[in-house]
Amino acid sequence: MAKSTNSEKPIMFWTSKDLASYNIEVHLQSAEEFLGHIPNTLPRAIKPGFLTYKFPSGPPQLLLFDEEEPMSSISNNSLLLSLYIAGQPDRNQNSAIQDFECVFLSAIGFQEQTNIFLPRYSISFFCGEKEHTVILDLCLLQWRSKSNITVLLIVESGVPHIGIDNLEGRVIAKSVAAFQYNNRIRVENGLDPLDRMTFPAIVNIGTLPVFYKIPVTRQLEHSVTNALHHPTDKTEVLKYMIGTPTLNEGMEVPGFRREILQNLEAFRKVAKECYQCFVI
Repeated sequence: MAKSTNSEKPIMFWTSKDLASYNIEVHLQSAEEFLGHIPNTLPRAIKPGFLTYKFPSGPPQLLLFDEEEPMSSISNNSLLLSLYIAGQPDRNQNSAIQDFECVFLSAIGFQEQTNIFLPRYSISFFCGEKEHTVILDLCLLQWRSKSNITVLLIVESGVPHIGIDNLEGRVIAKSVAAFQYNNRIRVENGLDPLDRMTFPAIVNIGTLPVFYKIPVTRQLEHSVTNALHHPTDKTEVLKYMIGTPTLNEGMEVPGFRREILQNLEAFRKVAKECYQCFVI
């Protein structure tokens, strides 16, 4: 039986301990299990020069490519500069990572038709009689009108020292908030609320992505909004990590760039399969 508690941590600050209190388990899967195959296809927008380019030492202005290192696309040149800035270890905030993700995921095909990526997007989350503001680091939205916006995909960002457990807790908690938000939008537009949505999500540790499928049900939302710990139904979140040697290195390392891009291309298709079940 679920037990209520009087003091509740804001969901924006969840960790792995908070997941356990709501009977949420995270299961690591292989590429074949999570994606359905071993990724081997690159995004069409990526040119060969992007895969192999090594950043020179020095400030960003030295990244201007000369005739000896021509890029086959101006957009790829911009992506590399954005990647360079996001990969700097001395940054004091996540905004550079978020800005890179927004530009990069849009460029490789995640954003299409009426969908749009927005950084630092705020949604309302109601717990009992209290309204909280939840800020999504980056999210893909289906934007039909100002009163008809659906959260499709959630991206949470952080530098390595924050820890994967903290980032993981946050992205799962924000998926619960997005579930409530999406159902509220459905009701306001004359549609029935859904009992379940599986949110595709990415946690970026620096420039290294970790992929998730996060199922959220009305029972889980009810438990969270009413601080009912230890619900009887278990929530199983699926997770896939690329096999890089360390979480401190991502796309800024040319040796990992191809594999990361292939996995992003495969996840783009998986993500669409997930959110097609709840788009309006």
